[in-house]
Amino acid sequence: MATATDTFLHERDELLKELGEVLVPQIALRLLRDGDVSTEGKTNDQIRADVTLFLREAIKKKTLNVSIAIDHAIELLPEARRLLRNGKNELSAVYFATYFEHSLNWLIFQICESKKINAATIKQVLRDTNMRAKCTWVMTLLGHKPFSKEKLRALEEIAEVRNAFIHYKWPLTELSEKESKAHGQILVKLRKAESLVRYLREFENDQLYKGRGRRLRKALKTSSSATTQPKNSKR
Repeated sequence: MATATDTFLHERDELLKELGEVLVPQIALRLLRDGDVSTEGKTNDQIRADVTLFLREAIKKKTLNVSIAIDHAIELLPEARRLLRNGKNELSAVYFATYFEHSLNWLIFQICESKKINAATIKQVLRDTNMRAKCTWVMTLLGHKPFSKEKLRALEEIAEVRNAFIHYKWPLTELSEKESKAHGQILVKLRKAESLVRYLREFENDQLYKGRGRRLRKALKTSSSATTQPKNSKR
């Protein structure tokens, strides 16, 4: 019969495992970003060994500095998609635009952090610049390419739908072809959302991880899925 201590130890181990599955990939991506580990020409086992060795050494020397941020984007995107499927176009725009804003801020935060820019300055940059600035001259100043004009316009269009809905002025309109056309125009803008999701992910992978972020994630995911395979669960 399990004692209270046994139960505690089991729950602790399960919690540490779950935390590791979340934190280790994020820390590993930062190591890749900063050039502390590499995936080039390496097998999955070699990549995992490099990450493990670096983390063990950093923990041993007490040089591992980990900052944790709450990522709301992982909740925003599924909700944006669900609302769009259900025809709630304006609400979907609210969630998509907020997702894009969070993702863009996170991207700039990582770039600034990799350049050793202090936290107060990063916060000020994020607070004092709008979306267009972040996608254009801020990127240029940080040494990265600005967003394409096409993608920037698509981002701004969805943000405009979000702003019009959030700051609703209760216009007096009739249910007419004009109103139907307006809803159709919103849908056209939202149909660009998925390409923007992919664009932001590609931008992050190329600009921060030199195109190797997916390779690192795959290597770490292979390790994680191998340990959870016996439960016969589908991801």
